[in-house]
Amino acid sequence: MNILPWSPSLTAGQLPKDKGTKWRGNSGLSDGSDLTDVKSGLIGGYYDTGDNIKFHFPMAFSMTLLSWSVIEYSAKYKVVGEYDHVRELIKWGTDYLLLTFNSSASTIDKVYSQVSIAKINGTESDYHYCWNWPEDMAYPRPVQMASSAPDLGVEMAAALAVASIVFRDNTAYSKKLVNATATVYKFARSSGRHTPYSCGNQFIEYYYNSTSY
Repeated sequence: MNILPWSPSLTAGQLPKDKGTKWRGNSGLSDGSDLTDVKSGLIGGYYDTGDNIKFHFPMAFSMTLLSWSVIEYSAKYKVVGEYDHVRELIKWGTDYLLLTFNSSASTIDKVYSQVSIAKINGTESDYHYCWNWPEDMAYPRPVQMASSAPDLGVEMAAALAVASIVFRDNTAYSKKLVNATATVYKFARSSGRHTPYSCGNQFIEYYYNSTSY
């Protein structure tokens, strides 16, 4: 994650009007729109690189790392005038992660693990075959789902848990993050769900593989 104004190269969704970056616009506004159990789709979050894929595993790790940096070095962020900014970046990511599973439930049986796909060395047009601006995306953007995700689930739990500390001054949001942490951690650790989320998935395994439970 590069910390620039709203990480302009990577930010997905409806961009805040007051964070105007003239060379970026809204993108991915139809992500997850066909999912019946996600009210407003999977809009927001961050793209991985120029391939415009949203890999939730490294995204969760990035939010975890950013949150820890705020906890450890909040005074430094304040000195350079980036404290509010970095919190905005984290919340943009955690708001999105909360959409990827039923964060209001106490028990879940799946998480959405990725938005969009690409094949390595493929011959058909996709996001890896031809990189383009997010605003110009025209390829289909299918959503990947995992019913077993000890790796992804625990990383998401870490991201939400650490962010709950960052946002302790926002009691309602912090509590929401804590409750969601418990839900996704329970899912990740549940019996019979120890197969890594990337295992056997050609659209994930090559990019962000986990080697074992």
